[in-house]
Amino acid sequence: MSNKQNFVSSVMKHVQTLVPLQNIVDKLNINVKKQVKTQVNREDFAPIVFIAVEDLVVDKKYQRYINESFIKKARRKGGFKPDLTRPLIIAKRPQKLGGQNVIVDGQHTGCLATVYLAGDGTQEVPCQIPSVLQHPEDRSLNECETVESEFFDDTNYLRNNPNAIARLRAGVASGNVKALAWEETFASIGVNVEKIGAPEGHEVYGLSKLQTSINKYGSTYTKQAVELYASTIKYSTSDVWKHPLQGPLILGLAAAYHFIDNYAGNGDKKRGFINFLENHLTTRNPKEWTEKTSGVIMDQLILEDKLVESYNSAVRFGVIKAPKIGNDLVVAWKLDPIHGKTKDEDDEDES
Repeated sequence: MSNKQNFVSSVMKHVQTLVPLQNIVDKLNINVKKQVKTQVNREDFAPIVFIAVEDLVVDKKYQRYINESFIKKARRKGGFKPDLTRPLIIAKRPQKLGGQNVIVDGQHTGCLATVYLAGDGTQEVPCQIPSVLQHPEDRSLNECETVESEFFDDTNYLRNNPNAIARLRAGVASGNVKALAWEETFASIGVNVEKIGAPEGHEVYGLSKLQTSINKYGSTYTKQAVELYASTIKYSTSDVWKHPLQGPLILGLAAAYHFIDNYAGNGDKKRGFINFLENHLTTRNPKEWTEKTSGVIMDQLILEDKLVESYNSAVRFGVIKAPKIGNDLVVAWKLDPIHGKTKDEDDEDES
């Protein structure tokens, strides 16, 4: 290749791929001209102010549970990085309630600043106090919490990847009927997702699959799955069986209990499969029970390809003295109308 060709090739590799923002908007399936335009001036944006971390508080009623591992991992990335820091969103409570600076959005940033910046509380972080969060003196505590939680919910909803757990917590705080129903249901089966539900119950990682299990198989089967999972952890000698409980495996175990009650009969086959679930789950770790099963039929794949297959192997090798589960029973179960219920809730994060 000639020097000229090398030069051209080098230039082509470093061509900027910038396009005007307007070009992107023009390609959206939105009739921009028909949208109602809001007149906004610089003064309408909340100014950035700096507040010492010792003067910031958090309302646990609607904020997410702190992700401690996130705070710890930041140390390996250099701790607190000002260049990556966005302003915290703050609500100013009425003086009659104490006049506190409440973090509505950005509590993890605040924690990072507290842990990794020098100052013993006097270190300042950039904050914004939107006008709607500058509470008037006649606003009650309940009204303040409602305004803040709704703002928090809107903030997370408008993000490109809304955090389902954050939205659920905000919904609970603002009295949303659906969110409160989820909180009550989680509590009734003895679990919590980032403390939503039974705070002292079993922590679950995987909100979406937990909700799918409850929506599809109901609280009873889901509770049986949770209790089996928790019991396995309690009596396991392996450190791979530990909290938090994994939502996908809860879903698979709930499916197994539905299969047992409706398709395994009432004889040795049923007793054998229950014996397998109660005493032999530790032959694999939680991740192995659910790997390569992702998708809307995850529960069916866990039941058929993992649990039933492993049970039949245990029977074949004489580990369990019971009849095998035939493919005809699994096929019949897969045709059950319950499998029309495949809609997941909003997925987070699986948090």
